[in-house]
Amino acid sequence: MSIKTVQLVLVSEQPGQNLCPLLDLRLKPDEVILAATANSPYLEHRQWLIEACKPMGIQCTLLDLPDAWQTDLLRQTFESVVAQHLAQGHKLILNSTGGYRPVAIIAHEVFFYRDLPVFFLNKDWVRWLSNPDQQPDFALQDNVKLPTFLQAHGLEVESLSRSHIPPEQRELAKKWQAQARAYSLAIAKLNYYASQAEDHLHCNIPRHELRGDHMFLEILDQLSDAGLAEMHQQQLTFASEEARFFANGGWLEERVFSELFQLRSEFPRLQDVARSVQVRWLGSKQKFSIRNELDVLALYDNRLIVIECKTALLDYRNAQHVVYKLGSMLKHLGGFRTTGMITSFHDIHPKHHQRAELFDVQICDRRTIGQLRHQLIERLRTHDYSIF
Repeated sequence: MSIKTVQLVLVSEQPGQNLCPLLDLRLKPDEVILAATANSPYLEHRQWLIEACKPMGIQCTLLDLPDAWQTDLLRQTFESVVAQHLAQGHKLILNSTGGYRPVAIIAHEVFFYRDLPVFFLNKDWVRWLSNPDQQPDFALQDNVKLPTFLQAHGLEVESLSRSHIPPEQRELAKKWQAQARAYSLAIAKLNYYASQAEDHLHCNIPRHELRGDHMFLEILDQLSDAGLAEMHQQQLTFASEEARFFANGGWLEERVFSELFQLRSEFPRLQDVARSVQVRWLGSKQKFSIRNELDVLALYDNRLIVIECKTALLDYRNAQHVVYKLGSMLKHLGGFRTTGMITSFHDIHPKHHQRAELFDVQICDRRTIGQLRHQLIERLRTHDYSIF
C-alpha cells in the first residue's frame, strides 16, 4: 500500500503559486491542506482552488489559522496538524510560497525542525528550503490547462474553442493579414456591416459604399468564392453565423490562434491555446461584468497571455479604452505574471503604445501585423525565464 502524500499550502493572492505545484507529478499530493488566517482577504481563493482540484482527484482540507501575529497559537496549530498526519504515516511537504510572512516563517520552522521538506516557488522553479531527501531544484512541469488555471483565479470557463476553421478560410485570413495596408479600410467596412447582420445574417449596404471601392468589392468577391456570403443587389447575406463571425473579425482571432498553435513545436512550454473563450466571473470578481469573451488565451510556462483581436477602426478614444480595459483586467485574470497583447488591423496612436507598455501589453497594429508570427514569438520570449 502506497504512503499517502499531503501538501500543506499557504493560500496567497496568487492562486497560480498554489495550484501549479499540485499538478507536477513530482509534487502532486493525494491531499492538499489549504491554510489561511480567518481575516485573510484571500479566503475565497480556497474555494476556487477546491473547484480546480476536483477534476484531478485531489482531496482538499481547509485549515483555519489564528491571526498572523499570534505566533504561539500559529506554531501550536501547525505542530498539531503535522503530528496528526505523521501519526497516520503520511508523507508531508510544505509549499511556503504564499501566506503572510509570519505565517510562512513559522510553518517553515515547524517543518524544518521535524526534518520535513519545504519548497518555495521562485518564478516557475521549485527551490528547496528544507531538503532532507537532497533533491535538486527543478522547473515545474507545464501540466495546467486553461479551464483549471482560470477556475483557480475565480473564473468559470463556459465555453472555448481549440478547433481550426476550414483550410480555405484560413488561406483567406492569411491573405488579408499579409495585405493589411491595402485592405485596411475595406476590412473596417466589412467589420461594420458584419456586425449589423448579427441578428438576421443579412444587411443592406448603401450603393455609395460600393461605388468605386475596389478593395471592398474584392473582399466581397472573396467571401462569395469561399461560400461565406453573397451579394444580391445591395443586400449582403451570410451563409451562417460562423461565416458572419469570420467576417466580423473572427478571421484575425483565428490567425492569432493558428500561429500560436503552430508555435507549440518551437516552444514546448506553450501548454495550452484557445480562442473565443467565454468566462464568468465568480465571487468578489463580479465587480467586473459577469461574463466576458476573451479572443485568444495562451498558457506559457504556467503564465497567462491574453490577446485581444481588433478589426474595427479604432479612433483615439476607442483605442485608449481598449488598452485600459485589457490592462486593468490582466492581473485579475491570471495573477501578476499575466501579460497581454492587442492585435489590430489598423494603426494605433503611438501614445497608446506607450500606455500599453505600462500595463505589460504589447501592441501589434497595421505596421507590424504582417510579422504576426514574429510579434507572438516576442510576447512568448518575455515569458521565458530560461533565456535570462
